[in-house]
Amino acid sequence: GSCDYLRTGRFFAPTPNDTFFWKREERPPPLFLRPTMPPALVGLLLLLPLISATLNSQLGQSPTINRDNHAQQPQQQQQAQAAERFRAPKPTLADLGRDVTIKGWRAAVEWEPLSDEERVTVEQMRVWLGHTEFAQVPLDLAVCFVRGYAYRPDWPRASYAYLERCIDWRKEMGGEIAFQPPPARRDLFESLCQGGPIGRDAEGHPVVLERLGRIPPKQLLQQFDEAEFHQQAYYTKEATRLLCAAHSLQLNRRVYKVVTVLDMRGFGMAHASRGLLSLIKSANQRFSYFYPETLYKLYIVHAPWIFRAVWKTIRPWLHTITAAKIHILGESYEEAFAEAGIVLQTSLEALEPAHGSEHPAETLSGWSATVQRLVQRFGAEALREGFVPREDQVFLQGMQGDQLEMTRGDVAVL
Repeated sequence: GSCDYLRTGRFFAPTPNDTFFWKREERPPPLFLRPTMPPALVGLLLLLPLISATLNSQLGQSPTINRDNHAQQPQQQQQAQAAERFRAPKPTLADLGRDVTIKGWRAAVEWEPLSDEERVTVEQMRVWLGHTEFAQVPLDLAVCFVRGYAYRPDWPRASYAYLERCIDWRKEMGGEIAFQPPPARRDLFESLCQGGPIGRDAEGHPVVLERLGRIPPKQLLQQFDEAEFHQQAYYTKEATRLLCAAHSLQLNRRVYKVVTVLDMRGFGMAHASRGLLSLIKSANQRFSYFYPETLYKLYIVHAPWIFRAVWKTIRPWLHTITAAKIHILGESYEEAFAEAGIVLQTSLEALEPAHGSEHPAETLSGWSATVQRLVQRFGAEALREGFVPREDQVFLQGMQGDQLEMTRGDVAVL
């Protein structure tokens, strides 16, 4: 039964062309997917797509295409094409093409100012959204949408379509929720889903911990339905944005990505229940589109040996960019953290009660307490504005209150 679900369930969503699934009449399944497979392994297999869901949805899984000839086009032709894009009607998600990756695409460096192409995308998004609506979008979020879909050939259209959907969704969820009182029963949620900041890496990215193995699945499902879970998770994501803003103000350079440490200590078969997996997956799928380009690296620590064994089989199925961000570690993670320059303010071991010790374990600073501390230290207005490179400030000031002027085949860059 578990293997039948694994072959046909929605978590993997196989198609007849998927070479890693099999037809019953052609050949027996691989050894690691046969019905005699241990139940724990089934759970781990089901969990793996959830771990990378946030990454896969925004990186593209289709063959790459080449757009290198764009740089070789005459300037007048590029201007004419840009003018045509500005005249184009507002795109919708249904209008977008296939999710393919441009050959040779590389993610932009967070703290670098917007490039010329990125500025054109910003201007196009402003035209489609309207000046008033665009001015209400948090700048750090807008940058993530500009850069988060730059891998696509329909880049400006995709950035706008997903941003527009995100704006509507944010209004439904309460907008800048991190500056408001936490959602109801936040203390209970944070006791069940333990997480929070624990340090930073060498480049200044915040390091946040998610204690997946410590979630009591039955209690969580009893206390929070899907809508309530999404509201709580939304508060966590907005609190993470504030943390990035605080790090940016401290470093005096823009940072919008985080290093996530997923602690699997305590993980068991209960965590592979269909109810919990469905809850987590629905949230991951939603947030992967509404918070693009926000994950720098993902470390999975205290991973059982069987998890690491299965990972070697699963890894080739993932997009190469996705796989490069995921690091599966066991009990010994200190060396990997040291190589990445990760400095922990709260030790993972300190959060666990020592065997036979009379001293209680340290308490992880949750997200609601973190938001309070950040607002007191930096002020709500500074965190709301975040850090903007000087070059981007000049560019954005030039756009404020101006109307995009169009001439024959030319775009006036304001």
